[in-house]
Amino acid sequence: MAILVNGAPIPYDTVPVAYMASGVRRYFEHHQEVGGFLTALLCNDLHQTIIHADDTNARYIKQWVQWLYDNAPPGSWGSEERHAAWLAGHRDAA
Repeated sequence: MAILVNGAPIPYDTVPVAYMASGVRRYFEHHQEVGGFLTALLCNDLHQTIIHADDTNARYIKQWVQWLYDNAPPGSWGSEERHAAWLAGHRDAA
């Protein structure tokens, strides 16, 4: 079942770096752990996001943040606590 954000399915085809879409989908839909770059990004940890970014993702960090802001389910990102709660299957973590 697709997760709806603001009444629409998450547009995985618009993630800033296309080869990252499957990891983003696994995280949002199945509450599965993802790699270091996405984890740091979802936890809102700029330092670790930059350290773990490959050359392509490093160029798109601003676009990633905007994409998450516009498309991610509420409570799924923004802090380590929200990330942990999302992995635990709780969609309403504050």
